[in-house]
Amino acid sequence: MIEIIKKQNCCGCTACAQKCPKQCITMSMDEEGFLYPIVDRSSCINCNLCMKVCPIINRIEIPKNMQSCYLVQNSNEEERYQSASGGFFSPMAKLILSEGGVVFGAVFDNNMELVHSYTTDINQLVRFRGSKYLQSNMRDSYSKVKYFLGLQKKVLFSGTPCQIHGLLSYLGYQDVKNLITLDFVCHGVPSPGLFKKYIRFMEKEQQSSVVSYTSRNKRLGYSTRDSFFAHCLFANGTDIYADTDHPYVNFMNKAFFAEISSRPACHFCAFKGKKHISDFTIYDSWNTKELCKEMDDNKGTTILLMNSDVAKIYFRFFSV
Repeated sequence: MIEIIKKQNCCGCTACAQKCPKQCITMSMDEEGFLYPIVDRSSCINCNLCMKVCPIINRIEIPKNMQSCYLVQNSNEEERYQSASGGFFSPMAKLILSEGGVVFGAVFDNNMELVHSYTTDINQLVRFRGSKYLQSNMRDSYSKVKYFLGLQKKVLFSGTPCQIHGLLSYLGYQDVKNLITLDFVCHGVPSPGLFKKYIRFMEKEQQSSVVSYTSRNKRLGYSTRDSFFAHCLFANGTDIYADTDHPYVNFMNKAFFAEISSRPACHFCAFKGKKHISDFTIYDSWNTKELCKEMDDNKGTTILLMNSDVAKIYFRFFSV
């Protein structure tokens, strides 16, 4: 059975909990606010599937693929504004939905907890856009992906590199037909427990519940300085932007970039590097001016890596 002795050896992907045939593994929050697997030994049958599915214990060598690289911007200005950078996720997600597929990603639920969820409704994609700078609770998303794939549905799954590895390990690292994966260059995932306390603090201060939180917004434009301000909307209509020198709305961002709120495993990341197992990899283009001056409009640009033939096939649907 899986047992986490050193917390740096668990990325929190939940593959072990979702793979357990007896459902005797629960994800429990520790004192730092991160989820770790806890095994009910009385129900465990010692099948060791939890050990076999762990992407850290069973790290695989990623094939050296010929990567293609592009600078991309979403031509839909509203979608690009709602996105952290160039907004590539949205047109990719709309393409999958137009083919009757399913899109998975991180969204805030009604309790302001970041969870991995899915949608078949194009009108719901706004919830999936933007960087959250927080570790999402995977819940049963891997098993749901398997379910939809079993129905011959196309599935776009977006997440951190470790979450992609967790999914592919759960599926057996096989060549899964109809699955398209998208990860991003990750700086680490802050504590969900800390974020929950932070939200409750803000609600107490404002005497109102939080209905929307964005880690980054483009009210001042897109740059390394101007887009890293949080935005928080409360039920009573109070609308606070961190760029107004508010004393606490940018707390999570400050903790994140001070390197004091990320998961222990992030400091020993097993999945960092130039090679990615996902089909697509996206990240911010902070040097657009040097790469392509014509695209430097201060509205956001994405660097897109295509790591597989599947990615290259889908990219043909978009204007270049």
